[in-house]
Amino acid sequence: MSESRRFTEGLLIGGLLGVAAGLLLAPKPGEDMRKEIGLKVQEAVNKLDQAVQEGRDAIEIAIAKGKEVCNIEKEQTKAAFEEVIDKLEAEKP
Repeated sequence: MSESRRFTEGLLIGGLLGVAAGLLLAPKPGEDMRKEIGLKVQEAVNKLDQAVQEGRDAIEIAIAKGKEVCNIEKEQTKAAFEEVIDKLEAEKP
């Protein structure tokens, strides 16, 4: 697992724990507290879903660019190889 992913996960978990602790320590009635915790959890889930989707989008873009570069390099290599073959065949007696 990459360090940036571990950091992001730790940041999210730490944030959630901080929110929960703050809500639990705040002087509010139980029902209000549960509603607020539910809202905060839903907000965190929504942010996480958005981050996951952005990551997927970035991966798809990177894959598409990688395929494009591979195709360009493949065509250039093929052209160079054909050029070498043509020169070798031209030099045959």
